[in-house]
Amino acid sequence: AVRAWLYHSSLISGEARKAAYVKAAIAANHGRQPLATIAIAKTAANEGFGDAVAPYADAALVALDMEPRRIDLFGDAERIERGERLALRGMHAEAAEALRPVFTRQSALDEDQRVRLASALAKALAEEKEIDEAMLVLRTTIESLPRVAQRQSLYQLAATLLERAGEIERAIQALEGSL
Repeated sequence: AVRAWLYHSSLISGEARKAAYVKAAIAANHGRQPLATIAIAKTAANEGFGDAVAPYADAALVALDMEPRRIDLFGDAERIERGERLALRGMHAEAAEALRPVFTRQSALDEDQRVRLASALAKALAEEKEIDEAMLVLRTTIESLPRVAQRQSLYQLAATLLERAGEIERAIQALEGSL
């Protein structure tokens, strides 16, 4: 379908050509061909139709675990999920970069999302040898949580991360409920 729409776009002009590029980008995304979508978007942009295919190009970038061009395209839940996926793949610096903007507005998240965000960001930072920043993330989040069980899970995570970093005394303090 992608090739058919691209061939069709070469035979027409104007709004019909723009519509053909959009349909080709949609078909590429549906066919799970994000690189094809990005190539279509580049071609469309070169011909002045970039805005029409931009949302599909952003969706393709996200499918490749890359940052979309429009920062407001995805919500915080999707960004947290993306950060978790990046961390699972060992891309800790990228995970931290994806999660930091969400952390700055964490007060807008519900408690469970704040715990997920803090856990993912702290783990990514610790893997990047930023243990003090990881502890700041956990401390800030713990202070915002009313439920003891959630706070305890983050103290336990802090202890684990501190122990891995070789900071045994601080790990013991975390287990005692102090960061």
